[in-house]
Amino acid sequence: MDYLGRNDDQVKIRGVRIELGEIEASLLEHGSVQEAV
Repeated sequence: MDYLGRNDDQVKIRGVRIELGEIEASLLEHGSVQEAV
């Protein structure tokens, strides 16, 4: 059996599921941030 991980890009922080793409998008809106990975 192979464990491949999750099919999505969600993480759980303090019981709240968050899409990593949302964090990346918010960082990119900041003027000082040039690139987010």
